[in-house]
Amino acid sequence: MRLALQVGLVLVIAVLAYVLYWSITAPYQEQLERERETAIGRERLDDVRSALISFRDAYNDYPSTLDSLVTFVETDSAWAPPDFEDEETRLSPFSSTDSLQISARNGAPLNYEVVQQTDSTGTPTGVKIYWLQDPAAPGESIGSRDANPSNRNRESWI
Repeated sequence: MRLALQVGLVLVIAVLAYVLYWSITAPYQEQLERERETAIGRERLDDVRSALISFRDAYNDYPSTLDSLVTFVETDSAWAPPDFEDEETRLSPFSSTDSLQISARNGAPLNYEVVQQTDSTGTPTGVKIYWLQDPAAPGESIGSRDANPSNRNRESWI
């Protein structure tokens, strides 16, 4: 009887130890995965920002849509995403130029607007910036909806 009780207690302790281990490591692994998704999503936004800067340098304006940006990137041989030469620094491989217009998190199209500054009378001043946002992470964007030139290329997660 005593031996059966000891074996039963050992089994209960082993099961509780496993439950404790799992209850600590599972949330930690989920947090690591969320952080990785966040980093990959930001990396995608950085790739699009790099392409937008190249487009602006070439045409002194921003594209009206991300489709126009993809067309530019496909035809411009000088453009390469940041760290394209060193794949080891990237969290996810650069798959194609078509991926520039979709969220790395959920595959939804990125939100993109060109915003033009106006004076007090509503006349455009010629200052344009863009706003680029990942729909899977509404708090993460580059640029601004406010056409303030100091917000050009600014990341919201800094």
